[in-house]
Amino acid sequence: MDNWFPIPGYEGVYWITKSGRVRNAKGHVLTPVGNETIGYKVELRNNGQRSRVFVSDLLVKTFGGM
Repeated sequence: MDNWFPIPGYEGVYWITKSGRVRNAKGHVLTPVGNETIGYKVELRNNGQRSRVFVSDLLVKTFGGM
């Protein structure tokens, strides 16, 4: 079972696992778009704004200091 960690800047809205799975507050796991060469992105929404973010950037943002 994966442990879910809040994504900084998206606390209470999105969580991520160390393996890169991202879920929202309703528990829905987001489907990343992309490929291994370019990288995978997920679309996050916060305060009415949408942004597509690389999953790798979210991992660094969340676990970079660990």
